[in-house]
Amino acid sequence: MAKPTTAKGTSTTTTTAAEPSPSSPAKRGPARATYDGPKGSAFEKDGRFYALVAVAKGKRKGVACPAATSLDDAKARAELGSELVAMLQTANRSEWIARTVKAIAELPTDKLPGARKYVEGILAGRASGPTASPLGNVTTFADFAKRWTSGELRAQFPDHIGEVGSTTAQDYAATLRDYINPVIGPLPITAITLDHALDVMRRVPSSLSSSRRRHVAQCMHRVLALAAFPARIIPASPLPRGFLPKLGPARAKGFLFPDEEARLLRGRDAAGAVVVPLKARVLYGLLAREGMRKEEAARLEWGDRKAKTGSTSWVDLERGHLFLDKNKTDDARDWKLAADVLEALKRWRKLAPESRFVFPADEVTDEGRRRRGRKRLRSMGTMNVEHLADDLRVHLAAVGVARAELFENSKHRRNIVVHDLRGVAVTTAMAQGRNEAWIKRRTGHTTSDMLAKYQRRVAELGEGDAARLVPMVDAIPELAALGPDGGPVSDPSAGGAKAGERTPETAGKAASASARRKSRAFRFQRRKACGFKSRPSHNSLESRRFFGDLAFGSEASRTPPLPGSAAAIARSPASSGIATSIGASATASPSARLSAARRYVSIMDVPR
Repeated sequence: MAKPTTAKGTSTTTTTAAEPSPSSPAKRGPARATYDGPKGSAFEKDGRFYALVAVAKGKRKGVACPAATSLDDAKARAELGSELVAMLQTANRSEWIARTVKAIAELPTDKLPGARKYVEGILAGRASGPTASPLGNVTTFADFAKRWTSGELRAQFPDHIGEVGSTTAQDYAATLRDYINPVIGPLPITAITLDHALDVMRRVPSSLSSSRRRHVAQCMHRVLALAAFPARIIPASPLPRGFLPKLGPARAKGFLFPDEEARLLRGRDAAGAVVVPLKARVLYGLLAREGMRKEEAARLEWGDRKAKTGSTSWVDLERGHLFLDKNKTDDARDWKLAADVLEALKRWRKLAPESRFVFPADEVTDEGRRRRGRKRLRSMGTMNVEHLADDLRVHLAAVGVARAELFENSKHRRNIVVHDLRGVAVTTAMAQGRNEAWIKRRTGHTTSDMLAKYQRRVAELGEGDAARLVPMVDAIPELAALGPDGGPVSDPSAGGAKAGERTPETAGKAASASARRKSRAFRFQRRKACGFKSRPSHNSLESRRFFGDLAFGSEASRTPPLPGSAAAIARSPASSGIATSIGASATASPSARLSAARRYVSIMDVPR
């Protein structure tokens, strides 16, 4: 007589033959007719462990177990998952099955017993239903962090997540890529613990500064805090209060004295040769006098193009104002430029390459070509300021500013960077008696304590004219050589250069631009005269038949003209001139081709 076999979490069934015990291997054959309880197995593939969880009679679901540490661990997860699924099916709570299986696969080994208690609480009526995350299935830490840095989370939760600037987002993405994702990026964000975070910090190179190590911890802390709320993927962040590393003692920072800054803007070495690009000197002068950030200056556009471009940072040369509607602190500000800075920018525009940006890129990127097309290459991109600190130190050494502390990078002192030019602006303004409100309007600082960090050597500078920088328009020889109306003036500080003389780089760009404009006008008139609606290919047989040696010159003179071409008509014995022969032939045998050729010759002066 058959005995009933009871599996935990399943109903009792009866068979016509003896059933094996749940602990013995299942045998195939006609004697086995029912599902004998929760079973599970596991396998390994490509270094990853997978659990086969029984979800129905004769049906198993393969689930990747990123938190499993061995094949036995994955098998134990499969057996536990199969058991819990059977319990939920028996209680008609199938809506919890997918969530339970996912938790079994992703929970750390020491947290697995909590899964059983969780399911028992469901069966006891202590949970009404699953609360899915509004983000859907976000599985790994790296995936969620990417949604944050790309702005996707901001778009979904605009009331709780602030906008991250492009430069800040790139910095966070680089920190995640270099220090955090290699350690915990592939792990499920629901499985991240304090031990994982401490492991990340242990692997951060000890050579990094305390502020940089704290930045790594802040980035990781921010991602986990957002996962708790508003994303609601985890109940709370696993990082406790006090997790962020303490900052070390502040290092002394670099500072340029007025005479050193003047030598930098002059940009000449001991022999009088230009060693600092003009665009970099204009940028240095603007930062040292107006106190803005380098990223803010790089995004500046000319104000007369704002209506077309919709700029959020621009210079109004007519009214002498600078506007920063979008910046790092999301606090729009504007102010009136100093008279010497305004005049320098006006003259810089006369020498600058044609662009919508005050400081355009040195070259056009492939992305710019795709987005704008070839006709607007000069309007693409802003100046790359990512490595401008290295350039500044090279430029200082080239012009002869060799003070040792400017190039020292040690435990107690940091070598000079472009951001220190903000310190120059703040320090000189304080030395001249400017109030804090005047300075904060330019720098964007909100507290006196933060502003005090940029105060360098006020007492050493002195007061009044002793702390005043050389007027920007006079400090840069190329700008001083231009009069207010753009015409040349005599400038003894130009280092022997002729008054009004442009740099070779600027003159070459202007000549190239003029040649391109003339070439475009020539091609347009030629297409219009010949009746072409599209640009013809001058290497095609059709073009040779039409233009003959008129278009190809010496190439056609070495080969006989093609029959029916303008060259063949021009070389006929009955004609003494190109236009006369074409006109006579068109009168005798009018055709659209010869009429177009006649218009071409009459309009365009093509050398024979």
